[in-house]
Amino acid sequence: MLEISNERIKVQFHIDGGKIVQRYFANAGREWVLAAESFSPPRDFPNGGAQLYNSRIDPVHRLVVTEGISHVEILPEDPGGAAQRAEQVEDPAGAPPLMRARLSGMIGLHRITQTITLGDDADYAHVEVVVDLGGGERPPRLDCVVLPITAAIDGAPDYSHAPAYKPTVDDVIGDRVFFAPAAIVQKGAVLVAIVPDLDIINANVVFARGARQHPDTNSFPVAVDPEKVTLPAAMDLELQSGLTSRPLLAYGLMDSITRQHVYWQRDNRPGAMVRELSSGQLRFGFDLFVAADAPPHRGYQAIARHHWKRYGRANLHRPRPQAMPWDQYARQCYAATWSYQGYRIIGSQGLEHPVDPAQPERNLWQQWDSGGKSLGAVRLTAPQWYDLAAFTGWWNNACDATGMHWWGKRLGDETLADKARRIVTLAVSAPQKSGMFPSLYHLKEHRWVGTLWRPPSENYDPAKTANYWDFNSSVYQTASASVTCGYLMQYRRTCEESPAILPFVRAYGDFLLSAVRDNGCVPAWFDENLAPPPSLRNSNADGGAHVWVLCELFAATGEQKYLDAARKMAGYLMREVLPGQKWSDFEALYSCAVKAEAFFDVHTGQPPRNLMSISWAMQGLPAIFEATRDRAYLEAAEAVADYASLFQAVWAPHYVITAYPFGGFNSQVGDAEWLDQRTHRMADPLVRIGLLTGRGDLVERGVAAVRGAMTLTSHERHRANGIYMHTDFPTGMGPENIDHEGFPQRPLSSGASWSSVGGLAAAAHAMARLGGVYVDVTKPLAVGVDGVAAEGMSFDGRTLRVKLVNQLAALPSPWTAPLEIGLRVVGLADEKQYELIVNAQPPRRLSGRELAQVRVRL
Repeated sequence: MLEISNERIKVQFHIDGGKIVQRYFANAGREWVLAAESFSPPRDFPNGGAQLYNSRIDPVHRLVVTEGISHVEILPEDPGGAAQRAEQVEDPAGAPPLMRARLSGMIGLHRITQTITLGDDADYAHVEVVVDLGGGERPPRLDCVVLPITAAIDGAPDYSHAPAYKPTVDDVIGDRVFFAPAAIVQKGAVLVAIVPDLDIINANVVFARGARQHPDTNSFPVAVDPEKVTLPAAMDLELQSGLTSRPLLAYGLMDSITRQHVYWQRDNRPGAMVRELSSGQLRFGFDLFVAADAPPHRGYQAIARHHWKRYGRANLHRPRPQAMPWDQYARQCYAATWSYQGYRIIGSQGLEHPVDPAQPERNLWQQWDSGGKSLGAVRLTAPQWYDLAAFTGWWNNACDATGMHWWGKRLGDETLADKARRIVTLAVSAPQKSGMFPSLYHLKEHRWVGTLWRPPSENYDPAKTANYWDFNSSVYQTASASVTCGYLMQYRRTCEESPAILPFVRAYGDFLLSAVRDNGCVPAWFDENLAPPPSLRNSNADGGAHVWVLCELFAATGEQKYLDAARKMAGYLMREVLPGQKWSDFEALYSCAVKAEAFFDVHTGQPPRNLMSISWAMQGLPAIFEATRDRAYLEAAEAVADYASLFQAVWAPHYVITAYPFGGFNSQVGDAEWLDQRTHRMADPLVRIGLLTGRGDLVERGVAAVRGAMTLTSHERHRANGIYMHTDFPTGMGPENIDHEGFPQRPLSSGASWSSVGGLAAAAHAMARLGGVYVDVTKPLAVGVDGVAAEGMSFDGRTLRVKLVNQLAALPSPWTAPLEIGLRVVGLADEKQYELIVNAQPPRRLSGRELAQVRVRL
């Protein structure tokens, strides 16, 4: 037996039946606990076993790394840490010693080398595999190479996570959903996670003829040279492998076939997925996290922090995707939105954007006067919904109004503020029934519509897969009403007082008090008689939106009943939803990734999980913390933010070519789109929770989300800088996401709320909290927001030094005008005098009050 170890992890190597077995132990304080070990498939492969690990199907082209390892050696320590990549430590020259083991062997004519590295205080082992296909065919050919690990967990884990579901044991998790990829299992305090090395993916590109097939669709593709299609990476998380009773995790290189844009299928017939490669030198790697003292149900939080430290922060400090100051986006995108008249689909591959000044009733912005009131709204852009203005859990004019008012004041554009007021007036004109109200306004017929769905009141079957589209006879949706009221109260608090808002929201808040179930859940739907149908009646993840509204009402009125109800609803979230990440909401079930309400993926151990209900929890939980100062709520908010972070792109993969994807969010477990425009809903809550917890990584993630929310803006500067090159939309507009169906693709637009108008609201929210650059001398924390990177700061009690980099000037097509931004410094005494030094500029003597908002020119 040989071993390497640090104070947190120990890796032992045993010979068992002629094979090297790797065992990974985690330090539990007083003892070493076995957390994971390498896995070799049984010699007599069982019927029904996960075929990915059955190398006997094609011994030449299917490589299971553990079947070929026959030798292990402990390498000399590297006292300077030179083998540690620069991105992993801030000072690689001063890094602690590294402990390394090298395993090697042959699989047929193929040489396999596996290296395991432990940093001095790392809570993970870095694993790299190099495969030399040099002794085989020319050109080299491969089906798969995979390294499997079992978690030392008996029975079902308490919690598991993967970026996709698996309808069968033979599906995998393809790299098209590698936003912040991890396969995680946890039971009690024992956690095991495989986190792919993203730098290796980008640095070791191998082309694979015939790979990345997507037979279910080919709409609006982005052209890819068939000779430049790359060999994909893939993960596996399998709880029912038929090979072991323990959770099986794996990572490697292999192709998969996209099915229904949410599943990644392997064809295990001999030779079916063998691909011809451009190189016989293959390399992949991952960080293997093991812990025996992980907080119950929340070990994933360490993975989220690792993703940002390892990849996200470096990408945030690179120039893209912002291409000009946010002011410029506001001036150009709002103007383009108001006069846009929608699109028509031409064939299956193109769009037409009609422009007819003689038909102003076709414009996206509509305003009118009725009954002495000035009303207005931004309509949806999708042809099937073009006559609707939305106040829903998805697109929401009230959210848009908060951004429009802020930008109107900043730019001195009273027309923007007027539009915001018209939206608010329209929102509070919605007819209330005992406080409940509809969420769509039909612009042609001048009537309100409940929502887009009508789940059945009779013959309900939770095992049925159906999306229940029906806006003509639709029902009320509580999530939509709460999101609208949340943003109305935010408008009242941060923009301006509107006398009609509080009575309208109070009536709805009283409805919530009457609707909450004994367990703290509010039914997701109410019919025209305010009776809740059975769908999502006693169990759903919508509660964060309701908590948000009730806490806003408590803050505005001081009435304890609202806070008491908010506590009850937050308790349901923290007790029933958060431990198992049961983020089941309308979109997880009824939208394009439609599934039954009783859905549970037995292969990965995941229930429906969607980002909309997560975003609402990120609004409600910090709100109830601010109302109560109970840190349990803040810790829960932080945990939700970290889980959401597993859906944010912390890198820019070489195979995502439609746009620069860093900072954007996906929509849910399983969906394949990048830069989904719900990204703007994540920005403000991330910043808010980051400020409340003192976590700079969450604040930085919020800034990255702002930038990601504007990436798909069609603009010449985006094309010139390689940010968004394949647009079908006119300047200032954009689609809902890219690559929606699992291949390079130009998706369509559903609404301006899910495009630049929503993105500008996120920019307004972030800048309202942070300014153009935010510095907190007490943390210390420095974050650039508006086209600038804060590379460092120091404060000695008298002199504040801030190093700023103008990211816009570093673009391939730079922004050449001087960049003037607002610097906001917190943590200083108002009346005391300080010296501010920005870069090499002359010192400026300013008071703490003046430093709370000072202009800086770069």
